[in-house]
Amino acid sequence: MTISGFQTFLVVSLSALIGLSACSHTPEGVLTEKQMRDVMIDLYTAEAMIYDEPQRYETFEQRRALFNDVFAKHHLTEAQYDSSLMWYGRNLDLYMGVCDMALEEVDRRLKSAGSEVSSDVTVRRSSSPATPDLWSGKRYYAFSPSDLSDRVVFETSPGGGAHATAAEYVLEMQIWGLQPAANERIVVSLRADVENDSTLIQRDTITADGPHRVALINPPGNYVRRIYGYLRVIAPSSKVYVDSLRLTPGESVSVDQLEPPLPPLE
Repeated sequence: MTISGFQTFLVVSLSALIGLSACSHTPEGVLTEKQMRDVMIDLYTAEAMIYDEPQRYETFEQRRALFNDVFAKHHLTEAQYDSSLMWYGRNLDLYMGVCDMALEEVDRRLKSAGSEVSSDVTVRRSSSPATPDLWSGKRYYAFSPSDLSDRVVFETSPGGGAHATAAEYVLEMQIWGLQPAANERIVVSLRADVENDSTLIQRDTITADGPHRVALINPPGNYVRRIYGYLRVIAPSSKVYVDSLRLTPGESVSVDQLEPPLPPLE
């Protein structure tokens, strides 16, 4: 390469670096979109490994070690990642864009590796066969005032066995973008059809951002055939996001575990 050619190469390279720097939307101390995407790809991959090999990652310590390896690979602490996640939570358009890029890349890697695992598995939070994630739909949704639909409708089955007699069914999610001052809220309806042709119902209204859980209590002796319901976003004045959806059964109670009835009073 001639000196002139080298100078041209150097100028082009510096211009590209300056351009990349200028395109960054994040402040100092916050992971860039590319860095965040790369970390999320590895976190999603770790979750897929936990789901595929539950016996290998059965304990909390084993799962924690796997996620710590991800943070170490990217020279991060969990606190630094959480701090960046909080910033992205206040900048939802960027956050959802990063999520989309991460999921697309994980899906591409799974397909190129010849895996039969669907891309939906990459965002499961299951930790063991005893506490499976029953959620079968998308993991996050974005709602805006111009959308034709204002709700997510879901339906699943506990699959029989101990999961059909669980003491409770818990729907968990992360909410971003709600503006309580504008009367924005999310109505959640969680229902279960049981074997005796009755229906269990739990309703809740979410009015603030953050993690939320709605628990449907299943009285002892009930065999659940179907779990279904909806999430409805009321009066969105701007974008509202529902993320990290999961549905898990609580610990089941067998007939043998129930307390024996008290003897009649004499």
